[in-house]
Amino acid sequence: MNIIESINYHTKCNPSKDIMLFINEKKEISERYTYIQFKLITDKLAKTLIENLNVKKVMLVYPPGLDFMVSFIACLKANIIPIPVYPPNPYNLKKDLLLFHNIVKQSNITTVLTNSKYHWASSIASLNFFKIKWPKLNWIVTDKLKLTTSKINLPTIDFNQIAYIQYTSGSCSLPKPIYVKHKNLTDKINTIKIALNNNSDSIDVSWLPQYHDMGLIGSRLCCIANGGTGIYISPITFIMDPIYYIQLCSEYKCTHIQGPNFMYKLIARKWNQDNDPNKDNNFDLSSIYHIFNAAENISYEDYMYFYLTFKKYGLKKSSLATGYGLAESVVYVSDSGHNNIRGGNVISVIKTDTGFKLSRSKESKEIMGCGWTPNNDCSIITVKDNSIVKELEEGEIYVSSKSITDECLTEKINNKLYLKTGDLRFIYNNELYVTGRCKDLIIINGKNFYPNDFEWVVDNNSKIKGGTTAVFEDENNINY
Repeated sequence: MNIIESINYHTKCNPSKDIMLFINEKKEISERYTYIQFKLITDKLAKTLIENLNVKKVMLVYPPGLDFMVSFIACLKANIIPIPVYPPNPYNLKKDLLLFHNIVKQSNITTVLTNSKYHWASSIASLNFFKIKWPKLNWIVTDKLKLTTSKINLPTIDFNQIAYIQYTSGSCSLPKPIYVKHKNLTDKINTIKIALNNNSDSIDVSWLPQYHDMGLIGSRLCCIANGGTGIYISPITFIMDPIYYIQLCSEYKCTHIQGPNFMYKLIARKWNQDNDPNKDNNFDLSSIYHIFNAAENISYEDYMYFYLTFKKYGLKKSSLATGYGLAESVVYVSDSGHNNIRGGNVISVIKTDTGFKLSRSKESKEIMGCGWTPNNDCSIITVKDNSIVKELEEGEIYVSSKSITDECLTEKINNKLYLKTGDLRFIYNNELYVTGRCKDLIIINGKNFYPNDFEWVVDNNSKIKGGTTAVFEDENNINY
C-alpha cells in the first residue's frame, strides 16, 4: 500500500483515534485531528487545489504546527508535488532569504502554500523599511481557503510518480533536490516499520522540524502510515525547555523517539540541573520501545549519560538504538534495532594509515556502531579508489536499495548501481561504524583527522562546557 492507502486503511479501522496533535509554546494543545477528521480535511483541500491550481508542484512554507501535514498529504492526494522547505524567519531574513531564493530558482516554483500565521508575519517583513525582498510568488493561505464541496474523484497514485521533492540540509554544500517517488517512499516506510517495530500502538513524541527528512518521514509519515499517533512540539519549544519534552514522553506514554546525539545529552544535563521537587511525580518512561539516535556523530558517553539519568524511571536499555541515514536514501539506511539485534556495539580503536585497529591503549577512542540494515534488498559497502575495502579499513559509504531515488544511483561497483554518500566509515563484525565526512577531512602530516576528533578532545576537558565546541575550516585564514 502507498502512504495514502495506508492512512485510509487505518481511518476505516480507527476513525475516532487521534492521528496527530500539536502543543504550542504555551504548552497547550492548539491543534488536533482524529483519523477521520484528517481524511476529510485533506480530501477537501486536495480537491480544492485541483480546482484552483494549474501547477505540478508547490512549495510548502509553514511554521511548526499541523497545517503543514494537512497540505503535504493533500498534495499527494491531488498529484501535486510538495516541496517542504525551512520557513525563513520573518524577523531575521538576511540569511534565510538567500537560501529560500536559491531553492525557488532551482525548483522553478511559482506557487507557495502557507497558513495565515506565517503569511501575516512574512507580509510585515515585506514592508519597505525592512529592505528585504521576497521572490515574486503566488502565496496560497490554505487555512483561509474556502474548501470545495465538490464530489470529484481524486486521482490514483502511480508508484513511479514523484511523491515529493526533499531538499538536503545543505550542511556540507548547497541544498540539492531529491526526487522521491512513491515507490521509494513506500519501500522505506515498510523497511522502517520492520526495523523500529512501528504499528497502530505506536506513539511518537517529536520536536524535529517537519520539513527535514528525519522529522517528516521518521516521526510523521512512518507514524501515521502505520496507524499510530504523533505528538508534536516546535523545535523552539524543545530548545527552551528540554525537560518539558521528556515529560511529554511520559505523559503520552511514548513508544518511539528520534533525534540527534546532542538531544539526549541536553535532556539529561537539564534534568540533572533542575531542582524542581515535583518533576518526578508520576514520571515514567517504561513505555518507550525504540529510541533512534542518528543524524550526527554518536557519543557512547552521552547516550549512557541519558540512559543512566532515566533508568530509575523505567527507561530500558534495550530501547536505545543507534542509526545512520541521509535524505538521498529517504532518511534511513541502518540502525542497531531493539535490544541491539543488529549492532550498537561499542569498540575501542586507534587510527592507522588505512583505517582503524582494535586497541585498549591511552590513545584509543570508543566508537559506537550504527547497526545494519534489516532489509535484504539493501546493500552497504565501503569503497576506496573504486574498490571495496576490507574490515576495519576506512572508505566511503556506498548504499543500494529500492528506496534510493534513481538519479542518486550513480556509482557502479561489481555491476551494481550505488549511492555515493560522501560519508566515511568502516565495517567491523557486520556492523557499520561512521567516522566522518569526506569533505570534512583534515590532513596533518599525512594523517587523517575529522572536526569531531578535535571536538571530542576539547569536550573532555573538565574546564570546557560539554557540547559547546565546534571545529570548522577557517576559509579566510584569520589570525585570532
